[in-house]
Amino acid sequence: MRPKIALITAKQSFENISRLIRRLSERCAVELAAYNTFEEAADLYARRADSFDGFLFSGWLPYAYVTHVHGSISKPSGYFRISEGSFFRTMFLLAAEHPGIDYSRVLLDDPRLDTDINALLPPGYACQITPFHPVEQTVRHGFAPENTTIPTELYQHIYRIALDVYRQAWRDGVVDVIVTCLANLGPALEREGIPHYVLQPSERDMLNDMERLVNRVQSGNYADMLSVCGLLETENKESPALVSRFARLNGADLMVAEEEGLLRIVTSKRCFANFTNATNGCRLSAYLKKHMRDDFHLGWGVGFDLPEARQNAQRAIKISRRVGMSTTFLIDSGGTLTGPLVSERRTTTDPLDVRHVENTPARFGISHEHLARINALIRYRGNNVLTSAELAEGMRISPRQARRLLNRLAETGGALAISAESDGSRGRPFVHYYVLLK
Repeated sequence: MRPKIALITAKQSFENISRLIRRLSERCAVELAAYNTFEEAADLYARRADSFDGFLFSGWLPYAYVTHVHGSISKPSGYFRISEGSFFRTMFLLAAEHPGIDYSRVLLDDPRLDTDINALLPPGYACQITPFHPVEQTVRHGFAPENTTIPTELYQHIYRIALDVYRQAWRDGVVDVIVTCLANLGPALEREGIPHYVLQPSERDMLNDMERLVNRVQSGNYADMLSVCGLLETENKESPALVSRFARLNGADLMVAEEEGLLRIVTSKRCFANFTNATNGCRLSAYLKKHMRDDFHLGWGVGFDLPEARQNAQRAIKISRRVGMSTTFLIDSGGTLTGPLVSERRTTTDPLDVRHVENTPARFGISHEHLARINALIRYRGNNVLTSAELAEGMRISPRQARRLLNRLAETGGALAISAESDGSRGRPFVHYYVLLK
């Protein structure tokens, strides 16, 4: 049965998005619903909350407002993101239509890229970047759209507030062009004669986001069919017997076999969820630590078949080797890295507590405020593993600043770069950091 996806979009983006629906018709049934205001977006979601399998929004602000009003969305959900390719497409169009334009007189909404936008432009071509104006001021302490505490009245008036800022900048003569992410403002800017471009994701970006959401929905529908593979590396010759004993004591259906110097453990997703408390810990890891004197590395992988699960387990155990002995990591079918997994929580070392920040050694080379915010983000996520993009979004700072913070921590022993992956596009690979702060 095809999953049902509700795509809640700004009215001005409706036509562009509607062209994509038939390209996904074989995999899912998509219903488009358009809003003029964020209140309408929240109402559209509420009326569909029980009858759809997943939800996708045309941007992070409507998504944030819906979760602000209704709480976290229990079903798979997400929003369209702006890629570097989409950003450059818009900037190329701007340059072609405005030869010789002074980019310092371009007012640009921050598209939340995992890079410093002005670093992508030639020297002397820096734009004025405005991060959603008053809204940004209220979410600096928030760690994700669904965790923000933006006052409802700001959400309700965001279009008017943003339009006032754009209009004033234009009337004051400080900008020549507006580049906005708020598609529904297009007609108002057009009526006032303010040159503007709407920064939107490309069709390819939107299709990729939709495909990811459909995969998440189907992963949930077929969770019991997913395979789980664990790879255990240790010099302890009693490890097969210990794993088998753990299985008997915990009623876990584990198939254990030795291969290429490793112990392979195969089980179902449901069984794995039971003895890892829905991946919040790993009782097997705790059991091995208690009953083995030797250190070990343990990597878990989830996949739609055993080869994929084993491949993810191989990636996870490589990360365990880099982090340190007796650590356990998991990579799921979507490629998400979680860990370290221990008996009761995901972190092997407690995150730096806020009340102890004042006593933090100066060797980390970053401010007490940044340490406190990184600590709070780790506690919120329940995971010590971060990329610079996740840190930037969580702390509401620029991607460049996030990279500098993580690099500084890595240089001073406060973090460890444990993996680097590329999404196949040009640019920096995604580096995962294990934040220690001990």
